[in-house]
Amino acid sequence: MKTILMLTDFSINANHAAKTAAKALRNLNADILLYNTYYDHPILPTYAGGPWVVEEFVFRKDESAAQLGQLAIQLKHIIADLTTEGIEPKIDYQLVKVHLAEIQRRLFRRITLTLL
Repeated sequence: MKTILMLTDFSINANHAAKTAAKALRNLNADILLYNTYYDHPILPTYAGGPWVVEEFVFRKDESAAQLGQLAIQLKHIIADLTTEGIEPKIDYQLVKVHLAEIQRRLFRRITLTLL
């Protein structure tokens, strides 16, 4: 089975693209891997006047994980409505703090990406 790597920032456009890809999975005979990165620094000075503290980054990571989970559930519902003939595409997601280039190197060793 091929894999489509769906990069998401949880914007309306990114969610729409993921849902559109989910509708095409059966025809493509592919799975979807949702991917989001987060920035993980304990203190980052800002130009707005004060530093961001650790709690804000932890909150962002937790919020991103929750949004990835919700998007995966939405895509699974779309796929469930369209799945026939024994083809069952899978939805998986990863939330990582590494750069996209690093995740590409890791993924290309494990799976065959069809679309990025």
